[in-house]
Amino acid sequence: MYIEGSSPRRENDTARLHSPVYSADKTPACFEFWYHMFGLTIGTLSVYVKPETQSLTDIESSFVRNGDQGNQWFLGQIAIPRLNDSFQIVIEGVRGTSYVTDAAIDDVSLNLGQCRTPPVLEPVDGHWSDWLRSSCTVTCGEGGMASIRYCNNPAPRNGGADCEGAIAGKQRVFTKCRVADCPPAKYAAFPETYA
Repeated sequence: MYIEGSSPRRENDTARLHSPVYSADKTPACFEFWYHMFGLTIGTLSVYVKPETQSLTDIESSFVRNGDQGNQWFLGQIAIPRLNDSFQIVIEGVRGTSYVTDAAIDDVSLNLGQCRTPPVLEPVDGHWSDWLRSSCTVTCGEGGMASIRYCNNPAPRNGGADCEGAIAGKQRVFTKCRVADCPPAKYAAFPETYA
Protein backbone atom coordinates (compact mmCIF):
# COMPACT_ATOMS: atom_id res chain seq x y z
CA MET A 1 0.00 0.00 0.00
CA TYR A 2 1.38 3.40 -0.84
CA ILE A 3 0.56 7.07 -1.13
CA GLU A 4 1.23 8.44 -4.60
CA GLY A 5 2.68 11.95 -4.85
CA SER A 6 2.11 12.69 -8.54
CA SER A 7 -0.47 15.11 -9.92
CA PRO A 8 -3.29 15.77 -9.14
CA ARG A 9 -2.04 15.32 -5.55
CA ARG A 10 -0.98 18.50 -3.75
CA GLU A 11 1.14 19.37 -0.73
CA ASN A 12 -0.43 18.15 2.54
CA ASP A 13 -3.01 15.92 0.83
CA THR A 14 -3.73 13.17 3.35
CA ALA A 15 -4.64 9.49 2.93
CA ARG A 16 -5.75 7.26 5.82
CA LEU A 17 -6.06 3.50 6.02
CA HIS A 18 -8.33 2.23 8.85
CA SER A 19 -8.07 -1.31 10.19
CA PRO A 20 -11.10 -3.31 11.30
CA VAL A 21 -12.22 -2.61 14.86
CA TYR A 22 -10.44 -4.96 17.28
CA SER A 23 -11.82 -5.91 20.68
CA ALA A 24 -9.91 -5.02 23.85
CA ASP A 25 -9.17 -8.72 24.48
CA LYS A 26 -6.68 -8.51 21.57
CA THR A 27 -4.37 -6.52 23.88
CA PRO A 28 -1.61 -6.30 24.91
CA ALA A 29 -0.40 -6.58 21.34
CA CYS A 30 2.28 -5.53 18.91
CA PHE A 31 1.43 -3.84 15.63
CA GLU A 32 4.23 -4.46 13.12
CA PHE A 33 4.68 -3.14 9.61
CA TRP A 34 7.41 -2.37 7.10
CA TYR A 35 7.67 1.13 5.64
CA HIS A 36 9.57 2.76 2.78
CA MET A 37 9.95 6.54 2.46
CA PHE A 38 12.21 7.59 -0.36
CA GLY A 39 12.15 10.92 -2.16
CA LEU A 40 13.62 14.38 -1.99
CA THR A 41 10.37 15.99 -0.78
CA ILE A 42 8.82 13.11 1.17
CA GLY A 43 6.04 14.01 3.61
CA THR A 44 4.97 12.29 6.83
CA LEU A 45 3.92 8.76 7.79
CA SER A 46 1.98 8.41 11.07
CA VAL A 47 0.32 5.46 12.78
CA TYR A 48 -2.37 5.83 15.45
CA VAL A 49 -3.89 3.37 17.91
CA LYS A 50 -7.40 4.86 18.11
CA PRO A 51 -9.79 3.76 20.85
CA GLU A 52 -13.26 3.37 19.35
CA THR A 53 -14.71 5.97 21.74
CA GLN A 54 -12.23 8.69 20.73
CA SER A 55 -11.80 10.85 17.67
CA LEU A 56 -8.54 10.74 15.73
CA THR A 57 -8.04 14.45 16.43
CA ASP A 58 -8.10 13.73 20.19
CA ILE A 59 -5.11 11.38 20.25
CA GLU A 60 -1.42 11.58 19.44
CA SER A 61 0.26 9.33 16.91
CA SER A 62 2.06 6.27 18.26
CA PHE A 63 4.58 6.34 15.40
CA VAL A 64 5.71 9.17 13.11
CA ARG A 65 8.44 9.55 10.47
CA ASN A 66 9.15 12.65 8.38
CA GLY A 67 11.26 13.15 5.29
CA ASP A 68 13.46 10.93 3.17
CA GLN A 69 14.49 7.74 4.99
CA GLY A 70 16.60 6.34 2.13
CA ASN A 71 15.82 3.76 -0.53
CA GLN A 72 15.18 0.86 1.85
CA TRP A 73 12.51 -0.81 3.96
CA PHE A 74 12.39 -0.39 7.73
CA LEU A 75 10.51 -2.35 10.40
CA GLY A 76 8.05 -0.31 12.44
CA GLN A 77 6.62 -1.57 15.73
CA ILE A 78 4.04 -0.20 18.14
CA ALA A 79 3.59 -1.83 21.54
CA ILE A 80 -0.10 -1.63 22.43
CA PRO A 81 -0.78 -1.92 26.19
CA ARG A 82 -3.85 -3.60 27.65
CA LEU A 83 -6.84 -1.50 26.61
CA ASN A 84 -10.35 -1.32 28.07
CA ASP A 85 -11.96 -0.32 24.81
CA SER A 86 -12.16 -1.64 21.25
CA PHE A 87 -9.66 0.03 18.96
CA GLN A 88 -8.50 0.57 15.40
CA ILE A 89 -5.11 1.07 13.80
CA VAL A 90 -5.04 4.13 11.53
CA ILE A 91 -2.14 4.61 9.11
CA GLU A 92 -1.84 8.13 7.72
CA GLY A 93 0.30 9.42 4.85
CA VAL A 94 0.71 13.14 4.15
CA ARG A 95 2.10 14.29 0.79
CA GLY A 96 5.26 16.39 0.78
CA THR A 97 6.04 19.53 -1.22
CA SER A 98 6.38 17.96 -4.69
CA TYR A 99 5.79 14.74 -6.61
CA VAL A 100 9.06 13.17 -5.35
CA THR A 101 7.24 12.01 -2.22
CA ASP A 102 6.04 8.40 -2.42
CA ALA A 103 5.73 6.38 0.78
CA ALA A 104 4.69 2.73 1.17
CA ILE A 105 3.81 0.21 3.86
CA ASP A 106 3.76 -3.57 3.62
CA ASP A 107 3.42 -6.76 5.64
CA VAL A 108 1.25 -5.29 8.42
CA SER A 109 0.27 -7.53 11.35
CA LEU A 110 -1.29 -7.32 14.80
CA ASN A 111 0.27 -9.92 17.09
CA LEU A 112 -0.83 -10.76 20.62
CA GLY A 113 1.79 -10.17 23.29
CA GLN A 114 4.93 -8.09 23.43
CA CYS A 115 6.88 -6.80 20.44
CA ARG A 116 9.87 -8.90 19.55
CA THR A 117 13.19 -7.16 19.64
CA PRO A 118 14.32 -6.63 16.06
CA PRO A 119 17.97 -7.30 15.26
CA VAL A 120 20.14 -4.24 15.71
CA LEU A 121 21.49 -3.24 12.33
CA GLU A 122 24.49 -0.97 12.25
CA PRO A 123 24.06 2.15 10.11
CA VAL A 124 26.05 2.10 6.89
CA ASP A 125 26.94 5.49 5.42
CA GLY A 126 26.78 5.87 1.66
CA HIS A 127 29.94 6.40 -0.38
CA TRP A 128 30.38 7.57 -3.95
CA SER A 129 31.14 5.34 -6.92
CA ASP A 130 33.85 6.39 -9.38
CA TRP A 131 32.87 9.09 -11.86
CA LEU A 132 31.43 7.91 -15.16
CA ARG A 133 32.20 10.36 -17.96
CA SER A 134 30.50 10.84 -21.30
CA SER A 135 32.36 11.62 -24.50
CA CYS A 136 33.00 15.23 -25.40
CA THR A 137 30.12 16.71 -27.40
CA VAL A 138 32.46 17.75 -30.24
CA THR A 139 35.20 16.02 -32.21
CA CYS A 140 37.37 19.12 -32.35
CA GLY A 141 37.47 22.44 -30.54
CA GLU A 142 35.74 23.15 -27.23
CA GLY A 143 32.60 21.30 -26.14
CA GLY A 144 30.94 19.89 -23.04
CA MET A 145 31.12 16.62 -21.14
CA ALA A 146 28.76 15.15 -18.51
CA SER A 147 30.06 13.21 -15.50
CA ILE A 148 27.87 11.26 -13.09
CA ARG A 149 28.48 9.24 -9.96
CA TYR A 150 26.15 7.22 -7.75
CA CYS A 151 25.85 6.91 -3.99
CA ASN A 152 26.07 3.10 -4.14
CA ASN A 153 29.57 2.15 -3.02
CA PRO A 154 27.87 1.15 -0.74
CA ALA A 155 24.41 2.73 -0.71
CA PRO A 156 23.32 4.08 2.69
CA ARG A 157 21.50 1.50 4.85
CA ASN A 158 19.94 1.23 8.27
CA GLY A 159 19.73 4.97 8.77
CA GLY A 160 23.27 5.69 7.56
CA ALA A 161 24.13 9.07 6.03
CA ASP A 162 23.59 9.80 2.35
CA CYS A 163 26.56 10.89 0.25
CA GLU A 164 27.25 14.61 0.58
CA GLY A 165 25.67 16.52 -2.30
CA ALA A 166 23.56 13.58 -3.51
CA ILE A 167 20.26 14.31 -5.22
CA ALA A 168 18.12 11.19 -5.56
CA GLY A 169 21.23 9.06 -4.95
CA LYS A 170 23.43 10.59 -7.62
CA GLN A 171 25.49 13.64 -8.52
CA ARG A 172 25.94 15.06 -12.00
CA VAL A 173 28.34 17.76 -13.22
CA PHE A 174 28.98 19.29 -16.63
CA THR A 175 32.45 20.48 -17.61
CA LYS A 176 34.12 21.97 -20.66
CA CYS A 177 36.29 19.72 -22.79
CA ARG A 178 38.71 20.33 -25.64
CA VAL A 179 39.53 17.49 -27.95
CA ALA A 180 41.92 18.99 -30.50
CA ASP A 181 42.21 22.11 -32.59
CA CYS A 182 39.88 22.06 -35.52
CA PRO A 183 41.62 22.17 -38.90
CA PRO A 184 41.36 25.48 -40.72
CA ALA A 185 38.27 25.74 -42.85
CA LYS A 186 38.88 25.22 -46.53
CA TYR A 187 36.79 27.14 -48.97
CA ALA A 188 36.45 26.21 -52.62
CA ALA A 189 37.04 29.02 -55.05
CA PHE A 190 34.06 30.10 -57.07
CA PRO A 191 34.61 29.90 -60.81
CA GLU A 192 34.84 33.19 -62.56
CA THR A 193 31.78 34.17 -64.50
CA TYR A 194 31.67 36.39 -67.51
CA ALA A 195 28.78 38.45 -68.59
